[in-house]
Amino acid sequence: MGEDYDTERAHYLRFLDPNVTGRSGEEESLRTTPLFSLTVKHAIDGTFKEQSSGSPEASKSVSDKAVDSAIESEGGGRPFSDRRGVQYPGQMLPMPILPQYGLLGFHVGKHDQMSYHEPIMLNVHAPNSAFICGSQGSGKSYTLNCFLENCLLTGACTGKLRQPLAGLVFHYDIDSSDTLAETASLCSRGIK
Repeated sequence: MGEDYDTERAHYLRFLDPNVTGRSGEEESLRTTPLFSLTVKHAIDGTFKEQSSGSPEASKSVSDKAVDSAIESEGGGRPFSDRRGVQYPGQMLPMPILPQYGLLGFHVGKHDQMSYHEPIMLNVHAPNSAFICGSQGSGKSYTLNCFLENCLLTGACTGKLRQPLAGLVFHYDIDSSDTLAETASLCSRGIK
């Protein structure tokens, strides 16, 4: 590589912000994950409570062990160790990684690192979209209703939703073009 490369690289490096924010890097991949287990959420939350209240050395070792094990059990990835929070005079309050979520279902498979009936949560704090398809009676409407409840109902006992989201559902069914979608029909009849 020659001088041309170095000159062009230096030109592009002007656009790189060396100050990494709390909304970037490996933490962001956790923050925007569409699904997670309750074990992972509590491991991450426990890690940050320890970091904000304990000694840095103790919290780092607890953090590394808890997050390593939780992330590895969910499919791998390198854990993060540093996390920024909201700075107030005399204290650092951590911002939660997964602040809004709802129960989508339970793990029913056989996996050594995930317990049977482990709650699987839907992250409703990050943007996501879903395409639901399947055969008749496979639970498509149920899954869609779980998504909608988790995103739109603050009083639902199946998750944590402080700020309801806006929802837009496109429904297409060639066989029932003259009837309402099941979700809209149930909602209009007051069924909860």
